[in-house]
Amino acid sequence: MSGDVPTGPRRHSSPGVQEEERLAALRRLNVLDTAPEAELDEVVALVTRIFEAPTALVSLVDADRQWFKARVGLDVEQTPREVAFSNHTIRHSGVLVVEDTTLDPRFQDNPLVQGAPVVRFYAGAPLVTRSGAVIGSLCVMDTRVRTASAYQQAMLLTLAEEVVRQLEAPTGAKPALGPALMGLDRAVVGAPALLDRLVSAGSVGYSETSTEGIVVRVNAAAARMLGYDPEELVGRSVQELTHPEHLPGTEAAIQRLQTGGTWPDDVSSYEATRVYRHRTGRPVPMQATVVFLPATPDSPARVAALLVDLGPRISADIARMSAELAHQRVLDAATDPYIHIDPLGVVLEWNTAAENVFGYTAAQAIGQTLAELVVPPDQRNAHTEGLRRVLAGGPSTFLGTAVELVARHRDGHPVHVELTPWTVDGDEGHFHGFCRDIGERVASRTALLEANELLRQGQARLQAAFEASATADALVDATGQLLQVNAQLVRFLGRPREELLGRSLTSVIYPPDLPTAAKVLTQLGGGHQPDRLELRFTTAEGQVRWGLVSVAVTDDAEPPRVVVRIENLQASKDLEDALARQRTHDPVTGLPNRALFLERVHQALTDAQEGSPTAVLVLEVDGLRTLVDREGFAA
Repeated sequence: MSGDVPTGPRRHSSPGVQEEERLAALRRLNVLDTAPEAELDEVVALVTRIFEAPTALVSLVDADRQWFKARVGLDVEQTPREVAFSNHTIRHSGVLVVEDTTLDPRFQDNPLVQGAPVVRFYAGAPLVTRSGAVIGSLCVMDTRVRTASAYQQAMLLTLAEEVVRQLEAPTGAKPALGPALMGLDRAVVGAPALLDRLVSAGSVGYSETSTEGIVVRVNAAAARMLGYDPEELVGRSVQELTHPEHLPGTEAAIQRLQTGGTWPDDVSSYEATRVYRHRTGRPVPMQATVVFLPATPDSPARVAALLVDLGPRISADIARMSAELAHQRVLDAATDPYIHIDPLGVVLEWNTAAENVFGYTAAQAIGQTLAELVVPPDQRNAHTEGLRRVLAGGPSTFLGTAVELVARHRDGHPVHVELTPWTVDGDEGHFHGFCRDIGERVASRTALLEANELLRQGQARLQAAFEASATADALVDATGQLLQVNAQLVRFLGRPREELLGRSLTSVIYPPDLPTAAKVLTQLGGGHQPDRLELRFTTAEGQVRWGLVSVAVTDDAEPPRVVVRIENLQASKDLEDALARQRTHDPVTGLPNRALFLERVHQALTDAQEGSPTAVLVLEVDGLRTLVDREGFAA
């Protein structure tokens, strides 16, 4: 048997992508016959753990061979293309699953099936490049006949996308797969509970059958689950509607009823999972509450069943797990520590960057209070009291504001951080926040003071400190003209030093931010020391980059000079955008979700109160549920 799992919003190779274009895409990657990569070796090792199988491969399908970029459980580096299972995967939509190769005409005579390594089970997810070309597969093989759960297939697709990102990354800029794989490992541990948990949702089907297994009554919901009208099911046998894999158990139960005439073991009802056959032939898993109805003077004995279709629930669990994995991948890819605490101050989330900065692993931090972990002992009472005051509805001056703090590392040494806490609607009393390790900033601040002293002592020494600064620094005159720039500023703006010197600072500021920048210069002219603020700058290629700007007026220069310091905020802004999008967009389809829709409706209604008319139109799509039941979610 073979099957697919819906892939969600993934790239697919269109029919117009010819073999020559597919091979050209593979050649452009320059990965054939290259050395192994530790990250991809981790991927195939994780696949073997997810499937509990001995062999996993990253297979690249060349013109006449398949070559393995990464492999576990197989000694050879390549095989002829004509015997490659991946040669079928690249022409298949979604995950190709072959539960028993000896029963599949495509593979039963394959040398890999008839001889070593004696493949009996195969599952492969296509490797789809950004251009839409399918260059190979991430696959798993076993020597025993078995199945692949929907969860395992979803994980295979997720890891296949990680493999493609690794292959397409330029040399020297390979993405770190470790955090993503660690997040997948954590999800795998909890997978059985997630997949087996039943959540009440949707209509409940009802059916009654005779003790001979003939349907005598069925409601519309049960019929719809199987793709029939109710009248089409009445008179059919349960055996005819049961999926072949569950047929022996069904026949045994009917046999007991016919021979014994009573319910087995005097039990009036029981819970069971049954797999029925849809009108189209696809299996339909259902949770059944089976009840024996004894004979009455007016009716013979019957067997009743309350039925719930498990298919949508399993899909929902997979979507939720995918969202959780995506969320974890974003957090673990962050360069800044991320911390999420509950109303009692107990840590609920703790990313890889937090592990690196504070010295506690996620396993050690989660479940502990933040005060015990990182707050210095002499500040814990103030921290706890402040948290209690905010939860009681008191004034809060720190939410959404960057606050500089001195935290404590696991080994006891101080850690200078800047914390920006915020709350999320729906998480009452929960606080989220990114911490920036500002040890370099504190050192740079000291260096800036020393630089001012060096300015008084001599221009040569000042220039050395200025150039060695860890931040992007510039010296400008009262009109904003750039007089000096250091190497970090040249890298930040992506412009040569000679191009920057002599031009106005405002020429590299993103135009929408010019009014804010002009206000800062006005404050300097009046002798005021403005607060640090966030501005956007443009590179020579037109890219927009965020920076945190601080300024200081030199004391002994005439005319006055201004030292401008820019900290690169682009990585943090990209991360905030990614998290904001996760909150307002569906993780599977990428479409706006209910939360964003309600925000837009609320804004429209607010505008309506100010005189701008608005309307909300609700459409009900008739027959959508029937279409899904008949054709499946992929359609």
